[in-house]
Amino acid sequence: MTTKEAFDFLSSRKSVRDATIVFMDSEQLDDKYYSCIRYKFVELKGDREIFRKRNDLNTWNDMIFFDNSTLAEKRRLSSEGDNCTPNHVDAKAIRKPLLELTIKGQRKFSATDGLDGSGSHQVYNQIQESPDIGSKNFILFAFKLLAIHDSANKFIWENERPNSQFQIRPVTLLAAKENSENVRHLMDTYINSYVVDLEENGIPLSQRLVRIKLLRTMFDGKMAEILSGAGGAHCQLCTATFKQLHDVELIRDGFPINRSITSAKELFQSVNEVEFLSLSSNDRLGLTHQPISDIDVICSSPLHSYLCIFRWFMTLVYHLQSGEGSDHHHP
Repeated sequence: MTTKEAFDFLSSRKSVRDATIVFMDSEQLDDKYYSCIRYKFVELKGDREIFRKRNDLNTWNDMIFFDNSTLAEKRRLSSEGDNCTPNHVDAKAIRKPLLELTIKGQRKFSATDGLDGSGSHQVYNQIQESPDIGSKNFILFAFKLLAIHDSANKFIWENERPNSQFQIRPVTLLAAKENSENVRHLMDTYINSYVVDLEENGIPLSQRLVRIKLLRTMFDGKMAEILSGAGGAHCQLCTATFKQLHDVELIRDGFPINRSITSAKELFQSVNEVEFLSLSSNDRLGLTHQPISDIDVICSSPLHSYLCIFRWFMTLVYHLQSGEGSDHHHP
């Protein structure tokens, strides 16, 4: 049971008899100041209904930070209510935000978010309950926590498995095809304003403030082109032209990462649509439509790069093999 499911259940009921949380053993992060516990909701009981999820190993929530105290003391701080055992905590503790008990001073949370579409994957194709809702295409928006710093920019905690699918927290699932129109609807309706508000205002707690730094990195090349508007660009990180990308001297010197959402939006808004389309691809920096994202799109996937390298090697091997004993010779 995710934290959102639990809080939605609690907030939608006038009375909740009790809630059960299971804690893992604590992990010491710093000898002096920091340690943490991971937790998950397993059962919520209302007057006439029970919301329960058992034997689900993938619903552990993000770590809760406490000062340097014993595990028993942490459980006491978190439970302060009736019907509690050493491994359980009741609904009274849930109603009071747990972060209020744990964070001292200013903290900066670094996280990444991203989108991806799933088209024609058989595992998702189900019987449709409505002709207006298809199951072939989905767009998922999700985020994951990368690191936590203190006010002096010192690491408090760092995600040791940033590429694990179990670290991702889904936010929105849209039953729609992955194209610029649907992605723009998703971003403009649900995501952009929320992200901007988080970055500008953070999460205010009582006499404390959590600063949020969001990176947009979790997507493939197709989604990067949709978000950045640079469908005609040769690179999603720089503004180099096709000719420049094949210049040996420039390759040796390296290309600066100079593509930004701000400059792309300024260019798009500086001319009308007719004038924009009349510009050459180099003059419009590869832009094919108005950028959708409000923060920089950082698209650099080592895994995809490795796959492309192996694909080119395999293509070369196929060509060499097919050229043996024939009049056609491939490079």
